[in-house]
Amino acid sequence: MAERDRQHILLQGLASRERYRPPARNIPGGQHPIPENRSSHGRLLRAQLSATGDQGEVRRSAEEVRIEGSIPGIHVVFESFPGIELALESLDLRVGRLHPELLSVREVVVDNYIIEQATVFIPEGRLGLFLQRIEQYIATSNEEKVRNRNLVDRIRSIGLASLEQLWTDSPNDFPSADDIVWWEVWLRRRDGVAERCRAFVDAIGGQVGERVLGFSDRVVMLVVALRATPGAREIANGRHGRRNPSGTHRHPRLPQSTAQ
Repeated sequence: MAERDRQHILLQGLASRERYRPPARNIPGGQHPIPENRSSHGRLLRAQLSATGDQGEVRRSAEEVRIEGSIPGIHVVFESFPGIELALESLDLRVGRLHPELLSVREVVVDNYIIEQATVFIPEGRLGLFLQRIEQYIATSNEEKVRNRNLVDRIRSIGLASLEQLWTDSPNDFPSADDIVWWEVWLRRRDGVAERCRAFVDAIGGQVGERVLGFSDRVVMLVVALRATPGAREIANGRHGRRNPSGTHRHPRLPQSTAQ
């Protein structure tokens, strides 16, 4: 090793000592655009959410298979304004034993702007949790402190979710309508959830993979499904992941149902 024969470079007089001061409570930044008319915006979202609930009831009434112990409900998609992020924590409400659950979040590009879409499973009878927040937003829309503004200001539209909005991989990998593929179905860990999923798939003539992958709060199962089959969306009340392109199996008939 070469001998070190040079002195260290020392910078003098470039630092100063100050006492610590906590930051102000109102930290600047992170602001989002405010709708031009909050009252009208809130009324529009209220109408959309109410209509979504009615459409969900019609869809559920057409279910052909019902599994004992499953949780009835609907999948709702909340879409942001372009370039604005949704308040995801406010969509994943943890109120009561049976509560709405945020299932998936994805970004789509429209006219060079990123739009965020969040899909939420809302159990039967719990739609009012979101309607109440919108009502509070409307009632205080002309006040200085608008209630639930961080949640409602960011939402551009509300509607019934499609299977595509539960897809968490690249949109380019989403199966075509006639593809028969293996779907990764991610289920929230609950007592008997795997058994209910198997019972549902068996009832409609489908096929479930032999192995189950378990995590602390999730159970992952493989299910054969045709994308265009009615009810593939509700097969597990979960998050649908990557398909297996090599899967070639008979067409299962998948009516709308839930395995939660």
